[in-house]
Amino acid sequence: MMQKLIKKLNNRKGFTLIELIVVIAIIGILAAILIPQFTGFTDKARSTQAMTDAKQIATAADALFTENATVPGVTAIASMSGVSVTTSNLTGINATSGRTPITFTYAASVDGVNFTAVRSSDGGITVTKN
Repeated sequence: MMQKLIKKLNNRKGFTLIELIVVIAIIGILAAILIPQFTGFTDKARSTQAMTDAKQIATAADALFTENATVPGVTAIASMSGVSVTTSNLTGINATSGRTPITFTYAASVDGVNFTAVRSSDGGITVTKN
């Protein structure tokens, strides 16, 4: 009985060094392919966050302008939009020909990446990465 157990232990098969190296190489190749794609997703998410904030600012600015018939200030826009804005990152607030849409430039920092959102007189918002 003991001899059978010893013989069974001696006949154990395992992975060879070559097989392990091949598996590690395949995992390395897959990681090299996938990691750059994941960074693209995070950049897109940051850009989308900046666009969403700019749209909230635009909606608040237009609503305040329609309600009060004057170009709103940064403080009023900040309190209505829910976006943390200051006079240093929200500039150029203006109403073209005394009507909506309100134009502005918004400098946003999302997770340490800087973006600039510009709202033009036609109401379009363009976000660029700095």
